[in-house]
Amino acid sequence: MRLPALVLALGLAAPALAQTDARPAPDDPATWTQTARGVRLLGGSASLARQGDFTTASVAPRVGLFVADGLALGVDLQLSYLRSESSFYTVSGFQESTFSSTVLGVGPSVTYYVGGGRPGIRPFVEADVSLAYQRSSVTTEGISFAPEIGLGGGTNSNFNVGGGLGAGVSIPVARNVALRAQAFYRTFDFEFDDNSSTYGLSAGFTTFLY
Repeated sequence: MRLPALVLALGLAAPALAQTDARPAPDDPATWTQTARGVRLLGGSASLARQGDFTTASVAPRVGLFVADGLALGVDLQLSYLRSESSFYTVSGFQESTFSSTVLGVGPSVTYYVGGGRPGIRPFVEADVSLAYQRSSVTTEGISFAPEIGLGGGTNSNFNVGGGLGAGVSIPVARNVALRAQAFYRTFDFEFDDNSSTYGLSAGFTTFLY
């Protein structure tokens, strides 16, 4: 009687064992719920853009938290360097001008990942607002036909508010890591320049802490 009972017990346990073996492994992408509520994120992006005479290089570190599936709130640091060189003739002579500027901003951001907290490649849209400090310098060299006008340069610094919009895609490459690429538009409303804006493409990564 004991042998048939043992065989019956093993027969009943077999489906359960098979179901256990069928569970996804931890390294299975189907388990990478990177955008689920409660997940923390740490990452950043970098970009190099050219608009007219301006070349802009930027980096943007970020920390954040998913307050709902697919919805993350964060704090961004914006660091940008702008440079422009131009040559022109004026009534006072031939001049070459170099403009450079460093911008440091910090502020909140919000990102929405399409598809909520489900695993997989996720398109996203985001927006941010920054309190920014900018320090700029202008250097002018050349030949002056009017010595009383002179050549030289100067520096200027101020604070103001800026913001940005972006849309892109997040691509998981490991359980805790995703690559991201996006198109962006950024603007700062500085006193000396009412149209200090740039747009382009950026790439970066995000680390997810479960």
